[in-house]
Amino acid sequence: MKLIRIIVALSVLLPFTATAQTHADSDTLFLTLDDALRIAQQNSSTARMIEQELLANHWRYRSFRASLYPSLNFSGSAPGIQREIEQVVQDDGSVQYRERQQGTSSITTSILQRIPMTGGTLFFSSSIERINLYSTVGANLWRANPLFVGITQPIMEFNALKWNRRIEPLQYESSRKQYLEEMAQLATEVTGSFFDIYIAQINLDLANFNVAINDTIYTISQGRYNVGNIAENELLQTELALMNARTDLERARLAYDRAQDDLRLILNIQDNRPVRVEVPERIPDLEINVAHAVEQARENRSDMLDYQIERLQSQRNIARIEAESRLSTTLTARLGYNQTSNRFDNLYDNPLNNQFVDISFDIPIFRWGEGKADREAAYANHESIQNSVELQEQTFIQEVEYQVREFLLLQRQIVAAATADTIASRRFDVAKNRYLIGKIDITNLLIAQREKDSERRNYIQTLKQYWQGFYNLRRITLYDFENDQSLRFNYHF
Repeated sequence: MKLIRIIVALSVLLPFTATAQTHADSDTLFLTLDDALRIAQQNSSTARMIEQELLANHWRYRSFRASLYPSLNFSGSAPGIQREIEQVVQDDGSVQYRERQQGTSSITTSILQRIPMTGGTLFFSSSIERINLYSTVGANLWRANPLFVGITQPIMEFNALKWNRRIEPLQYESSRKQYLEEMAQLATEVTGSFFDIYIAQINLDLANFNVAINDTIYTISQGRYNVGNIAENELLQTELALMNARTDLERARLAYDRAQDDLRLILNIQDNRPVRVEVPERIPDLEINVAHAVEQARENRSDMLDYQIERLQSQRNIARIEAESRLSTTLTARLGYNQTSNRFDNLYDNPLNNQFVDISFDIPIFRWGEGKADREAAYANHESIQNSVELQEQTFIQEVEYQVREFLLLQRQIVAAATADTIASRRFDVAKNRYLIGKIDITNLLIAQREKDSERRNYIQTLKQYWQGFYNLRRITLYDFENDQSLRFNYHF
């Protein structure tokens, strides 16, 4: 009778140790890894933050590009009224005080074009000004500048626009690559949360089975103890095993709930149904050459552009400090026409030539060594940045090489873990059958069960590490080794 009870318990409970089976169930949300990655890229808060950062960089770069094109400006002043008593010097040198009342208004249209190669500004303008003398009836004065063409050109000064034209495109391209890197990092994080649920599923199934089997063993032990077949110590041991199994079940349920909440959070889904995940059936077997991976990382990663930007910024700082330490000259030239009249109708008749040329300069004579100190500091900082960038490049290459080797090791380990899982599962089946016919005791069956559970957990953990390594390798190289192509930037603004 006791043997029949054990056989019935095992036949009912042992299937719970299998991996999570999926069935059509409207009360359960089933997800594959591809589903989770797709939802994360389309719906997660992290993905939206990554996109907004990309958009901000995109529009900053558009703003910079727009600043290189001509700009059309329209400015003016509303009628301004001025009333005061002012000094008027007479021909004999005496001074008289007279009241002045006037109103002034003007409009100006101008076109400005920056010159990146020289740092100067070319401008075209046209303006009209009207002055109303209220103290004299009918005394209005018009002044017009029909056309002015001019240039403001710094000479031997620091040209910030020239350096920005070299740096800004690199920063924009770096932001596009960072978008791909952050999306690949998101895939790695989602993969981790996805397999955390799968591990929690397996642990929950195993905990349910262990509670059931230990409850059955405890019930049988009570019967044996009552008839004197076992000692009290053995009964207490089975009772303790049952209590521990129930505690493990509560922990497994809590861990499963937390894993579900973590995945819902990272995917930003509001569906409160229980989540069951389905692991990929196919595992890519990739042949990756370390040198090829390093080459792709050098070509694709934003880090390489960032290192180049650091060098250029250091050179720009040197150029700025050197320019500030020498003669600074600015040339301003303007050529055009102007005219004045009491009548607007005659304002553009026979306009007069107007020319203006000005050269201003600033020569640092003696600064107590400030200029030399600034230059030496800039040179030292440049050398420091050069050394730092070289070290960062070497560290980056080493990290790529390590990630490739670690992934190749995971490929071998997952084969070994799958083999061990299969062997342990077969061993448990053999032990279960031998137990049912009375060839082994319950202790050997439980040992086989624990080993099967342990190897199953080890396989799933290795599977998680493999897929995380798979997506992390894509992140660090921005290369799809499965399809043998670089990751493409396909975001549409």
